[in-house]
Amino acid sequence: MGFDVAFELGHYGLAEFGLKKMAGQTDYGYHFRKAKLAHYKGELDTAIASMHRASELAAGNIYLKQVALSNEADLHLHNGDGQQANDLYVQSIRLQAVDLHSITQLGWIALQHDKNDSLAEKIFRFVQSKTKAPDVLLNWHRWLKQEEIAFSKKNGPTNLFRL
Repeated sequence: MGFDVAFELGHYGLAEFGLKKMAGQTDYGYHFRKAKLAHYKGELDTAIASMHRASELAAGNIYLKQVALSNEADLHLHNGDGQQANDLYVQSIRLQAVDLHSITQLGWIALQHDKNDSLAEKIFRFVQSKTKAPDVLLNWHRWLKQEEIAFSKKNGPTNLFRL
């Protein structure tokens, strides 16, 4: 069983064994997978370094580079570094303007880090106009609900939220 199958099935020890067998320090796939495993293990610094190495190894393949940049940005966001994540998402979008994941994530940075809900809403509406996937609206709904709960705890019961 290869790394990808083992990892997706939750057989992380087997996935790690498969990764060690493929150990190629100059291989994009190796570093991308190493980053996934490190992230799962909670080793964010290792995950970030490995994903960064994968983006460097993508060479002239724009698609691989874009995917690695977007994933590295996600890792920086998980690590609390919104500015670095923002910069990487922008790089990713410059490589592939239709990268709706990175565009959406810029909306989340605007919303959660910059507290700019009007910009976030514009970004989310733009993304939603380009896809039928409900992810953006679902996450927006969850965020609004969390805000309502936080507001209610601070100011007493209310019903600010309506979809």
